[in-house]
Amino acid sequence: MAKRGDWQRTGALLVAVLSLAGCGADIPPPVEAATRPASSAAPLASLGAQKVDAEELKALLAQVQPQVRQQLQENRGALDDWMRARLTEKALLEQAGAQQWEQRPEVREAIDAASRQIILRSYMESVSKVPDGYPSVAEVQAAYEAQRASLVLPVRYRVSQIFIAAKSGDDAAVKRVQALHRKAQGADADFAELARSNSDDPVSAQRGGEIGLLPLNQLMPAVRPALQQMKDGAISEPLRTAEGFHILKLLGREEARVATLDEVRGQLVAALRQQRQEQIAQAYLAGLVNDQTLSIDGAAVGKVLGEKP
Repeated sequence: MAKRGDWQRTGALLVAVLSLAGCGADIPPPVEAATRPASSAAPLASLGAQKVDAEELKALLAQVQPQVRQQLQENRGALDDWMRARLTEKALLEQAGAQQWEQRPEVREAIDAASRQIILRSYMESVSKVPDGYPSVAEVQAAYEAQRASLVLPVRYRVSQIFIAAKSGDDAAVKRVQALHRKAQGADADFAELARSNSDDPVSAQRGGEIGLLPLNQLMPAVRPALQQMKDGAISEPLRTAEGFHILKLLGREEARVATLDEVRGQLVAALRQQRQEQIAQAYLAGLVNDQTLSIDGAAVGKVLGEKP
């Protein structure tokens, strides 16, 4: 059961989840209950009369990108947050519906404006589809050669960490970090095993502390200066961040270099397809205007502009 205090976070969570859903990239809105058959199974989560059942969660997982699905499956906290936010959204919609909020003039106007934008966007996507075979292998190669000088991968650091969650003034956490730091610096220390057994970051702990090969701009600002000064195999002093302490081990680094075609093929294809779609859309709109007579009464427009509001 969730404690009452857990629900105090739902305002921010709801905003975050709805923002992700609106961008169309990560977490889409779940299938509404009205479009699914009723389920007699026990809900996964509930808030008063509002429920999230297994079918709704399955609908979410079916719509997200594979890497996002894996992250949600590995991070139960993120799933719990999503369910809290979804229940809060349902409760808010129920309250708004009870007050017929959608009938308010300003809300009706906003709904109509959003509906028009959805229709326009959907229609333009339908008339500006890019052929499946575009771009060709030769076109991708040409784009790579033209942009090669700008396709530089920055220095990347392969880092392992032991993370200890701590709030300000947490003396027990400080002592724990100091003890782990001494162990990590021992001649026979197994940093990976220390991370697996002690790190409070469950994702990296499962990998022996490894967080991947990353450029500095994808690492927390507080750890960047230390990493830049470290030699391969070195272990940092405990580094304090807002979340807690990080003991880092630099496993290696990859110097800056030009990306290979295979490394950037996906982004080149996406950019070329986006560019072609915009060209098709612009051509369609130009044809729409050219096929009809456009008339603007400048005098009438000037009169309107000169009128007092």
